[in-house]
Amino acid sequence: MTFATSGLHNLDRVFTVSREERNDLQHIQEVVAGQSPIGENSAVADVRRALQATGYLPLRNLEIEFRGSFIWLRGVVPSYHLKQMAQSTVQKVAGVERVVNAAQVVVSR
Repeated sequence: MTFATSGLHNLDRVFTVSREERNDLQHIQEVVAGQSPIGENSAVADVRRALQATGYLPLRNLEIEFRGSFIWLRGVVPSYHLKQMAQSTVQKVAGVERVVNAAQVVVSR
C-alpha cells in the first residue's frame, strides 16, 4: 500500500506501508467501525486542554478532529516550531495513539 503524506517542512513524500503498519491500519479501521478506546468528545476536550495549557495562542485555534485513536490537527501556525510543539503536546495526551499534523505554517511578513 502506498500513501502520500506531508513532512515536517510541508514537503510531500510517498512511503510504502510495511506488513506491520498494514496490520495497524487494519486495527484502526476496526476501531473506527466499532468501539473506540477513548470517546470522541473526551479525546477532543483533552487535546484542546493540552494545547491551551501550552500558553501559545495559535495552538488554541487549531481544529481538532478525532478518528478512531487518531487525532488530526488542522489550521495555521506562524512557525514550524509551533507546529512541532502542537504535535508533541498532543502525542502526550492519554489515549492518543497517533497524530496527523496537517497544520500549515504561514509566516506573516
